[in-house]
Order: sequence, then C-alpha cells, then structure tokens
Amino acid sequence: IWSRYLEPNYLVEKGAPVSAVYQTAKMRLELRTISNGSGEIGDWVKISNPGGGAALKAKVIGEGLVEVL
Repeated sequence: IWSRYLEPNYLVEKGAPVSAVYQTAKMRLELRTISNGSGEIGDWVKISNPGGGAALKAKVIGEGLVEVL
C-alpha cells in the first residue's frame, strides 16, 4: 500500500471545537476553543477563542484535546 492512498488519522479537525488545557504543578485550566487546523497526536495546531482574539499554538494530545505549553 502506498502512503498516497492512506488518509491521516486526525484527532483534531480544522474548525471543530477542542478542549485546550494549560497545566502547572499547582493549577489546571481547561477552555473550549476552536481549532484553526487539523492534526494528529504530537502535531502543533493553532487554536482560537470562539469569541475572537489572538490565536495560540497548542499540541494535540488526544481526540478533541490540545495542550497549551
């Protein structure tokens, strides 16, 4: 099978809502955001607040889940 016939297994889809997590030793913050790109585990995608504002880069860590580092 040639790779050109395979479809990527995106866990985060462009335009879909995702949970963005920011975590330190003393706190955990989780927000609902919108993904500006598609990605697989370990990929970096841009996310934005549904109400507008600046985009952030986040790492895909699960289905519909990204981590802001």
